[in-house]
This record gives sequence, structure tokens and C-alpha cells, in this order.
Amino acid sequence: NASREARLGVEIRNALAFKLYGNATGLPPTHRLEMRLSSSRASVLLDPATALPSVEGYTLTANYKLVVIAGGKTVLTGSTFSRVSYDIPGSYQRFARARAFRDAEDRAAQEIAENLNARLGSFFAAGICRTPATFARHIVSSLRAKQSRKPRSKNWIASFRSQ
Repeated sequence: NASREARLGVEIRNALAFKLYGNATGLPPTHRLEMRLSSSRASVLLDPATALPSVEGYTLTANYKLVVIAGGKTVLTGSTFSRVSYDIPGSYQRFARARAFRDAEDRAAQEIAENLNARLGSFFAAGICRTPATFARHIVSSLRAKQSRKPRSKNWIASFRSQ
């Protein structure tokens, strides 16, 4: 049995893979994304009649670093978080509370994946055009990759390969 953070890590990985590649695989990886997840939850509202929580908040934090596979050099580090809330439908509905908590975890994981997708896209877009030679090599390698395989994704980052 894995931990909640392990399940969320898989959820984030799957969401990122879909956002970056669509329903296909991309080129061989040139970078590795390493993440450490931490989570917490707290009661936001209490029912005055029963003194039990009726709304809880969930926070998921991801500390990440992007490492070049070839040399092992860390090229990007950062942290992102997601805060979501969820209702507890009645004080005695134990399984509904557990399902609401899991749905909140899934929403937080999707938001983390969105944040990481935007940050990685910005990083790679900024790094592609540093010099005209780098830009030309990127265009040529992208064209070769597209000619050697049928189009798999409309997302530009799926065809990115660092030079």
C-alpha cells in the first residue's frame, strides 16, 4: 500500500504526460523532473450545533527540480502549491467525507500539474532562443523528428528536444 503522496505523484505525472504529449509519447526524454510532495488539511468551518467540521481545506505543495539526464545538472528548481476546499456532507456520512477528501486531492493534483506545465513551458521557451544557432538547431531537429514520425500532438513542447 502506497502513501497518499505517492498516489498524488502518479496523478500529477499522468496529468503532465497528457498535457505535454496528448495521447501519444514524445521524443526520448532529455530532462528528469523530481518532486517532493507534502500535504495538509484543516477545518475551515465548524457546524455550531455539533461542533464538527462542515468545510475543510486541503493544501498540496510540490517542491521540484528539473535535471538534465545527460549530465545530472539541475537547471530549474521551484515550488508550487494548490489550496482547495471541500464540503463534508453531514456529520455522520463517513464515506462521503472520505470521497470528498479524495476528490479534493485530485483537484489539487490537477492544479499542480497545470502550474508545472506552465512553468516548464516558460523555461523551455526561454531557453530555446538564446542564440540564433540554438534556435536553428531546434527548428532542424524538430523538422527531422516530424518527418520521421507521424504527427502525434499539437502541443509544441512535445517535440522539444534540447541540443
